[in-house]
Amino acid sequence: MQEKPKLEAKTSSVEDMEREVWAAEMGNPPKIDLHGMEKHIALSELESFLHKEMMDGTHVIKIIHGRGSGKSRLFVHDWLKKQKKLVPYFRDAQATGQIGGVTLALLERIK
Repeated sequence: MQEKPKLEAKTSSVEDMEREVWAAEMGNPPKIDLHGMEKHIALSELESFLHKEMMDGTHVIKIIHGRGSGKSRLFVHDWLKKQKKLVPYFRDAQATGQIGGVTLALLERIK
């Protein structure tokens, strides 16, 4: 029987997590574009993407939800807040042209 991967018990300071997200933001982390998707479809796609990227060893993902009315950003952030074991830290992108329309999320490492 194959053993399930386990989440690494790593405690990082907010500064350490921010440093990792900032470095990824300067690069090109894996991304998912949720533009135009209904809430339930977008969250299902996001959950699948998050799990795939965790299994691939990715540590930071970019979630493109767009600005629009702000509803997509809110439901993405609400969902991420409920995923503390998988997503210990997330924030809005700070790059020009992405503020309010993109969220970066730090994924917990698995071993």
